[in-house]
Amino acid sequence: MKRYIICLISVFVFLFACGFDREQKKVYDNANLLSEEEEDSLNQLCMKAAQKSKADFVVVIVESLDGKTATKYADDFYDDNGFGYNKEMGDGTLFLIAMEEQKCAFSTSGDCAKLFSQSISDKIMEEASSYLTDGQYYKGFESYIESTQDYISRKQILDLLIEFIAALGVASITIWIMYSTSKSKISVNGFTYASGHKSNVTQQHDVFQRTTTIKRHINNTPKEQRGTHIGSSGNRHGGSSGGF
Repeated sequence: MKRYIICLISVFVFLFACGFDREQKKVYDNANLLSEEEEDSLNQLCMKAAQKSKADFVVVIVESLDGKTATKYADDFYDDNGFGYNKEMGDGTLFLIAMEEQKCAFSTSGDCAKLFSQSISDKIMEEASSYLTDGQYYKGFESYIESTQDYISRKQILDLLIEFIAALGVASITIWIMYSTSKSKISVNGFTYASGHKSNVTQQHDVFQRTTTIKRHINNTPKEQRGTHIGSSGNRHGGSSGGF
């Protein structure tokens, strides 16, 4: 019993050490746009969404982009602060708004950079920015959190369903092949190609006539996925940006 309790405690310690940093701040209001209650509420929403989707959620508000694009600012902020659910600069998303430039950006990182297509990223950003245009900043950030979490959850369920169907298909094919092999009879033997005491195999030979060589240039330059890019830290990001 004592050994069982020690093992259980070790598992919990390992999960907390390798999992999500619950103490890290998730809402950065550097423009004093939100009330203290709104900031605390958004921080809790980010934490809950992260626990359910296994991806980090971050909200950032700045006065100015300091000469950067909204996308670059969002990507750099994510990387410089070491966000990520399972590791530094790991899986997660960030939503940024800059008040002076009236710009916003939805940045994805880690597996989320591959998970979100350009069209989905655009949709999440546009839905959130529609609230920002009307000055409903809290609702805009809330929309980002809810929409992103919902998409990740639906995608995870779909991926599990696809994996299950694929595994079921492979198992069915394997069983069918094993069954067919066990029922089949050998139809080829030493007399199959013989007539009497003579072989029925026809003698053939090939005549080489000419050869043709075609030359063409092969482009070996790797192509990035649509909507993804490499940040200044070397981390891969995706997402969308626009105005409000």
